[in-house]
Amino acid sequence: VINGHPSMAGGRDDARLTTRMEGKNGEDWILSLYSIIHEAGHGIYEQNLPAAYKDQPVGRSYGLAIHESQSMIMERQVCKTPEFFSLLSEKAET
Repeated sequence: VINGHPSMAGGRDDARLTTRMEGKNGEDWILSLYSIIHEAGHGIYEQNLPAAYKDQPVGRSYGLAIHESQSMIMERQVCKTPEFFSLLSEKAET
């Protein structure tokens, strides 16, 4: 996505993510990374809904508030930790 909002589309069997490069020439890559991890949180939520009940209300998303809360867990509680940045710096060195 060039100038659009990052998003997750699809569902349990086919989750597709888009992001955008932040900053003039993508130099603010950490914001892009947070964005894609946030969208991945949406995909993880969808892909972990109970497949055995996919055609029943209990097998569907509980709404946008729960959806957003699950993606914010990934963005804020997983990715903004010292452990995450330690792993990220290890990967960047290789």
